[in-house]
Amino acid sequence: DVHDIVLHNYGPAHTLGSCHLEISSEESFCAVHELADHIEKRIWEETGINMTIHTDPVEIDNQTARECREFVLKLISGLDRGLSIHDFRLVKVNCRTCVTFDLVVPFDCTYKKEQLRDIIDTELHRIDPEFDSAITFDCEMTE
Repeated sequence: DVHDIVLHNYGPAHTLGSCHLEISSEESFCAVHELADHIEKRIWEETGINMTIHTDPVEIDNQTARECREFVLKLISGLDRGLSIHDFRLVKVNCRTCVTFDLVVPFDCTYKKEQLRDIIDTELHRIDPEFDSAITFDCEMTE
């Protein structure tokens, strides 16, 4: 997945960009770096945009992570259809599991960030008391 795409136009032939690219956490650092370099070069050649790519590791082959992600997606879609997530992963910290993700909140969402955090935390604890959330709130850049 690609998200958080930002372009800055400073006039003809002066466009800088950045984006986040989700990559399997199982990939080697060198392979991911080579892929990002290749994509940046291709974007430059095809568009003239000087793009910087940030890579985010995501767990593709982890059954627990997939099930937890689906649970969170179902939960947030029931709260507000405009809510979305990215950068979803599970991180073991001591004996607990940190459910880490970015939550994109639409402009017209009626929930406050703390309300969303409390609802998500409560429901995560309901399915596994050792789950703790680490939610980064994003806002939409465009409609």
